[in-house]
Formats: sequence, structure tokens, C-alpha cells
Amino acid sequence: MAQRPNARRSGKQRDVPLGRIEKLIIDNFKSYSGRHEIGPFEKFSCIIGPNGSGKSNVMDAISFCLGIKAKHLRGDRLKDLVYRREEEDVDTNTRSANVTLVFRSAEGGLLHFGRAINCRGEGSYRCGPPESIRTMGYEDFLQQLANEHIYVKARNFLVFQGDVMHLARRQGTDLTGVLETISGSDQLKEEYTKLSRDLELMQEKARMHFQHRREVEGTVALLEKQRAE
Repeated sequence: MAQRPNARRSGKQRDVPLGRIEKLIIDNFKSYSGRHEIGPFEKFSCIIGPNGSGKSNVMDAISFCLGIKAKHLRGDRLKDLVYRREEEDVDTNTRSANVTLVFRSAEGGLLHFGRAINCRGEGSYRCGPPESIRTMGYEDFLQQLANEHIYVKARNFLVFQGDVMHLARRQGTDLTGVLETISGSDQLKEEYTKLSRDLELMQEKARMHFQHRREVEGTVALLEKQRAE
């Protein structure tokens, strides 16, 4: 029996190489007291456990480490994310918290993405290969993530419980806005608007030049006719 030839895709498609999380190191973050290493993760991994065992806080730790704001992690401020016992007050808690995400890049190298909260509730970011991790500002940290195709503003790295149903209920322009945010294309909206405006101006100038050229050619033709007579 003859084999069916492979279908050819029309157009060009570029595959983007992606890395993956190899290990997560949590220290005094939310319900995790002290230092915990979670992993190594494979290409497909599951985290299972009873209610209240800390599964959601693993997701929160990943999100926190990748720059998501505290208000999206069930906390009003960074200090709310630091582990404390039930009888302890947030403001008098002297602990600090730290989350490190060990990332295996598409090229095979290791990168450490880290975020910390000190005892005063102040946050900091750090990133780099294990031998040269350095502290950096938020925007530089986002750029390091973007280099690995992780876009925090688009939240293209995690799908939370209820996100799919919430998206399915969206319609029309509301749905378009959500998809633009997920894809990251909304970050290009300002540039697109500017370039579209520039294009319209150039097209208008081109029409004016074309009209002027036709008028000049008509005048030249008329003068040549008059001279010939």
C-alpha cells in the first residue's frame, strides 16, 4: 500500500525554541516554612495533593518569581506573601522570603530567575547563569525573561484555574482584547498606530506628488504643442 505523502504547509512558519522549568526553590514563601526544593520537573509533570497542601502556592511561587504583582497572588502587598504562623502579625513578621526558578534554556544552559522580599517588605530581582547571578531592576528582569520567550505582561506562561471558562464567556471586542493581551500584540498597539498614521501621511503625499506630476506633464505637453504650431 502506497504511503500518503506528508502534507506541506502553505507559507512560512518559524518554530520558536522553548526552555522549561527544571527546579523551584522556595524559602519562607506563603505556606512554605523554611527552604524547599521542588523538582526536578520533566517536560510533563503533575503536582498532586489534598486541599490545603500547598499546590496553588507552588503556582503562586512560579508567578511571583516571574514578576507577577502581589495583588494577583492573593495578597495586598509583598509582605503578605512571606510565611508566618497563624498567631503572628504581618507587620511584626521579621522573616524574609525568596523564590528561585532554575530554568533550562532551549540551548541547554541553566539560568536562575530569582525574586526576594526582605524583612521590610521590599522586593528585589536577580537573574543569570549559576556562576554569575546578578541583581537587577524590574524592567531588566522582564527583558531577561523575554529573551527566553516568557512575557510577563501577556502572562503566556501559566493558565490558572477558571481562565479557560472565563475566556470562553468573552465575546466581540472584549475577547479580541484578551487575545491581544495573551499574545502580547497589545504591546505593539502604540507602535502600530503610529506606523499606520505615518503610512497614511506618506500615501497622501504620494497622491499629491502624482497629481502634481500629471499637471506638470499636461502643461509640458500643451507648451510643446503650442511651440510646434
